[in-house]
Amino acid sequence: MKNLDLLLRIIFDILLIIVAIFMPWWISLTIAAISALVFPNFLEIMIVGLWIDAVQFNGNFHSIPFFFTMISGLFYLMTKSIRKIIRFSY
Repeated sequence: MKNLDLLLRIIFDILLIIVAIFMPWWISLTIAAISALVFPNFLEIMIVGLWIDAVQFNGNFHSIPFFFTMISGLFYLMTKSIRKIIRFSY
């Protein structure tokens, strides 16, 4: 079962890289957010945020430096706490 989880995570990582390269930022961020909810400790969301900032917006989004990296980091922290709440609720 561990190998299947690892394989699924690698597939999501490859999909996320392809989407981050070829699709608009909002599609990439949505898929990264869903992946962060599905997989525990999905730090790849930070890489996607950094990629969106660096490549698509040259590090500035409406004069806010590294906006998507900060949003990705906040979402990562939120999903960690949400996963704890969900785990204790059932």
